[in-house]
Amino acid sequence: MKRLNELALQKIALLNNIPFAAYRLPWRTEVHHVFSYSMPRPYYSFKDIEHLSGFVMHPFQVSAEFPIYLFSPDKVITSNNLTPEILEELRSKKLPFQPEKPLQNATLQKEYYKQFKLAGNLFESKTLEKIVLSRVIYLKKANAKMASNIFHKLYLTYPSSFLFMVNLPGHGIWIGASPEMLLNMSNAWFQTVSLAGTKPFKGLEMPQWGAKEISEQAIVTNFIKHNLEDSGIMNIEIVGPETVRAANLWHLQTIFRFPANNVHIHTTDLINRLHPTPAVSGFPKEEATYEILKIEQHKREYYTGFLGTWNMNQQHHLFVNLRSMRINAQGANLFVGGGITPDSDMHDEWEETENKSKTMLSVIEQNN
Repeated sequence: MKRLNELALQKIALLNNIPFAAYRLPWRTEVHHVFSYSMPRPYYSFKDIEHLSGFVMHPFQVSAEFPIYLFSPDKVITSNNLTPEILEELRSKKLPFQPEKPLQNATLQKEYYKQFKLAGNLFESKTLEKIVLSRVIYLKKANAKMASNIFHKLYLTYPSSFLFMVNLPGHGIWIGASPEMLLNMSNAWFQTVSLAGTKPFKGLEMPQWGAKEISEQAIVTNFIKHNLEDSGIMNIEIVGPETVRAANLWHLQTIFRFPANNVHIHTTDLINRLHPTPAVSGFPKEEATYEILKIEQHKREYYTGFLGTWNMNQQHHLFVNLRSMRINAQGANLFVGGGITPDSDMHDEWEETENKSKTMLSVIEQNN
């Protein structure tokens, strides 16, 4: 009954064009909803929301077209405080329709291979050690009417992921199951992770990691460690790398944990140092990001940005926008990507993106 009420809640909000974010933290059962009764305000610098609170939606690269949005927590609802009166309150709210950005065309395999070769040439002419390329999958069989059901299926299928469904009028509905934390802060402790290196899950037997995956993970780990230490943070607890499962994939993960009183810079400055990590951009990150914007023929929009709660209950829960899609009335764009190093093979990298797409595709198939 609890899940049915949540589905009703989400469907009312979608029908009335109310901006909201529904999310569930990893290994938790409670689904939280943050509703804004007005359009979220755009921001162009993360520092501008330093002292505000709400649910943040941050793009891969901030621009006039894709700004930062902060959902004001006008109404925060969990399964435990969901009542018929709240449903009636939502029914009484209605915001004007916002014209949505059209969906993007799919990245064809031959286009991906061409972009892979362009990226590969950079290792000879540039100082790059890694670059992350993404691609777009166009789905006609998914649409906005399925959004709540897809979120519900993700809830049942992926307990270890950060689940989200964000209705951002003008930018469609973003749904995903992210395995990657950017930065959490609770109980006076900060935590972040390095997550890189991917193998398909083919049973409980641990995968054999090759030089490519080990190098890829080390690049991200060293980047995070350097930036934490360069920020003056001491007494950092580091655990890993260790093999972890996320949906139908294995990853290498290293966890960083440190006391909040060790952070002597603004949290937004720390996040700006980390985002985008080499796990979603490459290394060095500025150079890799610059090349990505030249090579990729699509816009990442909010994919490989980050999202989550900010300054709510004196906590932050921010995750990288991965294993996600943007969905509207016409269909959906599913975004997937993978890290490329000098040891990468383009056929293997294409296959990796295919494997990553299965997180979302598997639940969409259950709705058809």
